[in-house]
Amino acid sequence: MTQWVAVGTALLASSCVVRQDAPATPPPAPAPANATAPRPAAAPANAQAPRPAAAPSASLAGAWRGCDDRTVVFTKDGDEWICTIEIPGGLAAYGFRRGEVGCRFKQVGPGRYEGEILWRDRAGNASWKHTVATVTGDTYEDTTGHDECTRYWRRLHGEFVTAELVGFWTGDWGDMVLREVGDEVWGAYRHDDGTVVLRWDADDVLRGWWSEAPSRNPDQDAGEVEFRFARDGDAIVLDGRWRYGTSGAWREDWDLRRSPQAPPADLESRFAHPELFKRRP
Repeated sequence: MTQWVAVGTALLASSCVVRQDAPATPPPAPAPANATAPRPAAAPANAQAPRPAAAPSASLAGAWRGCDDRTVVFTKDGDEWICTIEIPGGLAAYGFRRGEVGCRFKQVGPGRYEGEILWRDRAGNASWKHTVATVTGDTYEDTTGHDECTRYWRRLHGEFVTAELVGFWTGDWGDMVLREVGDEVWGAYRHDDGTVVLRWDADDVLRGWWSEAPSRNPDQDAGEVEFRFARDGDAIVLDGRWRYGTSGAWREDWDLRRSPQAPPADLESRFAHPELFKRRP
């Protein structure tokens, strides 16, 4: 029998309880006419009302991880949610690769999504299968699961993967495009034909070097830069700071927001000139 492995799926389990009716008992004797109803016992002072079960209600936006480190990033394209594989994890053994589209969903209700998910057998043969997924808080559950790693994913908080960040940004110092280049993140922005070259540090901050025309040299036209990221609903915001050279005062006025629009062609064209992207001397 062919064994199939999916990018992310879930199995539904059902159970039943057999109820056996107890023997009939005689009705209680009527209370005296002047009897008063007993006062209910007081609840303990620290008692809390039971918390209702969480209902599916959350967005797919962002990065999600399974138990074998498989990581996907969901982004919205029109009325579809597309997941792209960022880290294949255990899926690599079945031919899944980074950057591959692994699922396509449309939202059909609060926290409920319906669409297709990519499956592969051990020979690498691929097919798309219909599925329904629910998102409750930070938990993703798929209805056609195969194992724990594909059945449930957890949302990444305070962690970002590069695939979420590449693209078009708008805000201070003009529009900017970020692109992954090897193990670096390069950026091109409007102000003075600016560029940045960045790397991830252990504290999940992109740090690197900005440079601008005309000289692209410190201390007037280049210096250190730091980008931190946060989620704002379905969007990602960038909190940046920069300084002239390596000893100037830090300035906190480089804030941007990721845009779903296509990057402008003139900014994209700047990446064809790697000599404009300067690293820290």
